[in-house]
Amino acid sequence: PRPRTFCRVGVASRVAMAPKPAAADVHVKPTLQAVVLADSFATAFKPLTEKTPKALVPLGHVPMLEYTLEWLSSQGVEETYVLACAHAEMIDEYLKSAGWGEGDAGDKETKPGQRRRMTTKCVPSASCVSAGEALRLIDHKHVIRSDFVLVSGDVVTNIDLKDALERHRARRKKEKLAVMTVCLRNVGASVRESRYGDSNLTIAMDAETNKIVHYEEHGSGHSATKLPPTSLDASLFGEVKNIRVRTDLMDCHVDICAPEFLMLFTDNFDYQHIRRDFIVGTLNERELGNTIYGYEISRYDYAARVHNLRSYDAVSRDILNRWTFPYVPDTRVVPVQDPQTFTHTWGNNYLSPDCEVHESAKLTKGCSIGAGTVIGAGTSVSHSVIGKNVIIGQNCVISGAYIFDGACIENESSVTSAILQEAVVVHAYAHVTAGCVLAADVVIGSGFSVKPNTRISLKAQPAIEDDDYDSDDSEQSTSLGLGELELVRDEVLGEHTMEQIAEALAAAKARAGADTSAIWAPTSVGAGGAGYVWAPREESWFRNIAQPKAREPYDCSHEYATEEAKRESAPDSRAVAVAESDSDEQEDVKREGVFQREVAETFLRCVKQGYAQENAVVELQGLKMAENRTFADIARYVLMTIVGLTLPAHGKTSRENVKLYPATAPSGTPELLKRLRERLKEWAPLLSRFLRSEDDQVEALLTLEEFCSEDEVFKGMGGAVCVPSFAKILHMLYDMDVIGEESVLAWAEEKAEADEADKKFLRLAQPFIDWLEEASSEEESSSEDD
Repeated sequence: PRPRTFCRVGVASRVAMAPKPAAADVHVKPTLQAVVLADSFATAFKPLTEKTPKALVPLGHVPMLEYTLEWLSSQGVEETYVLACAHAEMIDEYLKSAGWGEGDAGDKETKPGQRRRMTTKCVPSASCVSAGEALRLIDHKHVIRSDFVLVSGDVVTNIDLKDALERHRARRKKEKLAVMTVCLRNVGASVRESRYGDSNLTIAMDAETNKIVHYEEHGSGHSATKLPPTSLDASLFGEVKNIRVRTDLMDCHVDICAPEFLMLFTDNFDYQHIRRDFIVGTLNERELGNTIYGYEISRYDYAARVHNLRSYDAVSRDILNRWTFPYVPDTRVVPVQDPQTFTHTWGNNYLSPDCEVHESAKLTKGCSIGAGTVIGAGTSVSHSVIGKNVIIGQNCVISGAYIFDGACIENESSVTSAILQEAVVVHAYAHVTAGCVLAADVVIGSGFSVKPNTRISLKAQPAIEDDDYDSDDSEQSTSLGLGELELVRDEVLGEHTMEQIAEALAAAKARAGADTSAIWAPTSVGAGGAGYVWAPREESWFRNIAQPKAREPYDCSHEYATEEAKRESAPDSRAVAVAESDSDEQEDVKREGVFQREVAETFLRCVKQGYAQENAVVELQGLKMAENRTFADIARYVLMTIVGLTLPAHGKTSRENVKLYPATAPSGTPELLKRLRERLKEWAPLLSRFLRSEDDQVEALLTLEEFCSEDEVFKGMGGAVCVPSFAKILHMLYDMDVIGEESVLAWAEEKAEADEADKKFLRLAQPFIDWLEEASSEEESSSEDD
């Protein structure tokens, strides 16, 4: 076995061993090579990829892999190695049938205007379970001879790579350990995370050379959890004169790599993932000398990776909106062999001349209809891609849908923001709702409505222990509560032969209402349906095909009305003022709610990870500075979070923090106080440190009232359980020096002037207040006697 010491070496020694050219004046132009990762080693597309490799899933009528290969060919790549793991034989067969075989890169004669085709070879390996293993396999084959392009097989791009290649090669002449150039696209954080479903990404680079010194991705596009602050190694500021931190970049997953890049994967078996392991590991081991550079593509170029269903929808729309030109439906550029013909019409609609759309059917913007497809009378289609030979009945509504070849949608049905794979049947009056994924041959019974975000396949989902879902891109998390989600998964009903299943499926497709309940649950697919519901098993499953909520467009029609019409339609000014005031108050409550959740999530992370108080102060101080708030504002919500930890988790609790809360509510005041005392023993000093002034402590008590009343930001958190214990909680905060005597009395004095309806908690706390006043009087009398 390889000694462990070899896992921490640079490439300098191996570079030194490279043979030198025979003569200095001999210049041999290197063959431009590429490595395509046709497997993302992820499960985000399951169950669509149970029978079809992800790289061959159609995107705008064309397999994803076609976009990548055609782009590489256009960039002058002469040799491409396609790494295929899952369904490798299908990818190999496709490459041969689609004309991506040996190519004509070696031919000397080409016709005028004809692009020289590249040699494409499939490198199958069913044993590889990560990108790292796949790259080690390529290194062992010794086929890469010079700098090469590394790209994922699900990338759609029209980048002109010439400038990036020239810069990489020029850099390599001066710096042999510059092993990688990463292509980056400026899209903005909100677009990257909400539209493409990418993770939050922070990249720090040398402002002069674009050398990457920090690469960090965490969180996800759908998560509302407060992200941890980015920390840079202080020694970097001594090595780099000017560091530029960017949060507006998206990783294109298009890289230019030196041959030594592959050697590093072979030398270090810890490298499984390119981004999380190799890039981060290389940047953390700067003493080895290996460097990585960034290259920001032109704003006129396009690049995006289809790594989950959210990005599948986004890239599909980009293709229809022609951001990916020339890789659009009507140019016949892809696929190379037998491309479909489309007519580009108004609204970026693309219609095959062989499709049949009824004159009363309505096609709005962003639609693509394949050959042989029939759309019935009264049907509405918008922002959808419909494959070949699809039958859509009368009065259907198809919106934001991706319907693959051979599917059938019967009369009066609807499909909204969903994917329907080949040969799916949706019987009449059925509804496929937002976020649904129906794998090949699934049947939805007549009149049945599929629940949002449901995934259904004819193949039953394996149990967790039998499902290998380790991946390069998946964001698995124990916070998903997989044990509970497993209850969603449909079990196989009884034992049936393949012939029985085939007969039942044929009957389900042929007529609505066929009895299939012995095999498939009617509660999942409707009466006469066919398929098994799958349970989500990684975070990326929640970034589905459904469009994120967007702001309503501004209605400017009133600006063109006549002055008289404006005066007639103008509402009463006092009513407008009241409405605007209410709107402002609602917006303030919303902002405060976001801040409260951020404080709670930050504090709960400190509790979960066992932070010492000093470290917790640093975390909370970062939040204070980011939000421009006071320590007292932080402390009020920290205190409410501590009180909340005595109760079961509420609906706003993130999945990762549910286990911090008790499973059951306290049986009474004694148990609640016992739970609270255990928490306050640890965190009372921090609260005392933040709540120093009388005003701050009074504000904390008013916030405690809101928590117990479940007002505003505390709605639905279960604080009403604490109402009978309010006085005891107040007493405990006093005993543990969180709240002072003067603050309690000041709060009581302020509440005494309130309306009767607002004196509820004052009445509950009155015995404790009387005791404080009495004790204070006795103390004064004692001091006078002395």
